[in-house]
Amino acid sequence: PIVVLRDASLDQHDVVLKIAIKDNGVFKPGYEEFSTRTLHISAQLAKPSNWDAYYMDFMFGAYTPTKHALMIEWTGNLWDDAYVEELNNGDYGYLEYLATWMKEKLEEENQKRLDAGEDILREPDGTPVTFDMF
Repeated sequence: PIVVLRDASLDQHDVVLKIAIKDNGVFKPGYEEFSTRTLHISAQLAKPSNWDAYYMDFMFGAYTPTKHALMIEWTGNLWDDAYVEELNNGDYGYLEYLATWMKEKLEEENQKRLDAGEDILREPDGTPVTFDMF
């Protein structure tokens, strides 16, 4: 077994663990394409691996971890590979509804923040968070 302990450095950096099967004199690796595995370890939100394949950028704009956190907070769903696949295989009208709802929710949240004398929601680089469809 592989045991991964949480380290504070994971808040700032990801770790990639590559595992390879090698010949031990008794067993050989077999098919080369199946003899290695890569494990990404992080304490940060990661873009779902099927986000691009299912054109989520088209519905919600470019992926960002900030946007991902808001999507989780506002819907209560993980927005992981399984949920993105479920959305893609489901009712397209619901997906369009979610995209519009996210955009409206962001506008409401930004207005509340402005009314309270706070800045609008921004990405770490300072650009405003958006849910604009392409």
